[in-house]
Amino acid sequence: MKSRFLANMSHELRTPLTSIKGSLSLIATGVAGDVADDVATLVGIADDSAKSLVELINDILGFEKIKAGQLVYNFAPVDIFAVLEQAIEANRAYGEEYGVTFDLFEADIFGVRVNGDRGRLIQVMNNLLSNAAKYSVRGSRVVVFIEDQASTVRVNVRDFGQGIPEEFRGNIFSEFYQVYAKGADRPGGTGLGLSIAKSIVDSHGGTINYTTETGAGTTFYFDLLVLGEDEQAEGV
Repeated sequence: MKSRFLANMSHELRTPLTSIKGSLSLIATGVAGDVADDVATLVGIADDSAKSLVELINDILGFEKIKAGQLVYNFAPVDIFAVLEQAIEANRAYGEEYGVTFDLFEADIFGVRVNGDRGRLIQVMNNLLSNAAKYSVRGSRVVVFIEDQASTVRVNVRDFGQGIPEEFRGNIFSEFYQVYAKGADRPGGTGLGLSIAKSIVDSHGGTINYTTETGAGTTFYFDLLVLGEDEQAEGV
């Protein structure tokens, strides 16, 4: 009953939010006439809030689907480097909001393919990139790179923020859990992003973890099995 209620509520909330976001976009682009600077600022704030609501709804609905075992995966051979390129392009504007740039290091290895759901892997990257942006210092960058580990490939997302405080490190992948510095505002979101990312990586037969150093930043990484040449040829 709870899952059905959340699914229905998510749908009902998305419908008016789509209209709100569409209307705000039209106002911002001047379709309804010239917009004064102070009005444009307010429209921007409203648009950002609408985006945040959509993210909250998606996180809650995704979490419920995972709990109910209803998250659907469409596995196929996927070029992992192409996934990273797409995710970074999709999140550049988000990074700019925090004054952070996303840099993708060119790989020395090409055509590395995994058996994965492209959309779900991009969802994992969305969560890692948004987290990295939130906890980075303005004007800094987030570095994304991959490493070939023979039978697996490792995807790394490194920020140069303050690192994860010791007291938070044991619960990073817990549900509804957020990291924040003492005396600072709590970050936005549901605290479900990393939990969802872990569930998706686990479902791919992979592992996800992180390394962190106080004052030097954090690297989140996940490992996925690489398809063999025969498996790629067979379209596994």
